[in-house]
Amino acid sequence: FIGLGIMGTPMAGHLIKGGHQLFLYSRPSVPKELTDAGLLMDGEVSIQTDAPDPFIYRGFQMVDENKLRDLRGDQLRKMMQSGLLPLVHAHLFSLQAMREIFARQIGQGKMPPTPTA
Repeated sequence: FIGLGIMGTPMAGHLIKGGHQLFLYSRPSVPKELTDAGLLMDGEVSIQTDAPDPFIYRGFQMVDENKLRDLRGDQLRKMMQSGLLPLVHAHLFSLQAMREIFARQIGQGKMPPTPTA
């Protein structure tokens, strides 16, 4: 999982509790290129299970895919040359994989605490 900002730590904790091995790398802050380009938005991921209420993850920032698609070629080239663009794609891929990882945790009986109303 690749998280941005405060999302990385809690998600890493969930993955560790789920029995996954992690390799960590931490940046001191969100890359300036992402904020300068206005690519970040407040994130929310909702995962529905058999429980009456979904598991909802909030309080993190994620890359806005629509804004990423609208970047000019010179901006994308700079991100590619700096190594940032592959990290952005890995971040987006990891967000899509969250539901699959969560489903595997449920299948193994390693669910996070049930949300309370």
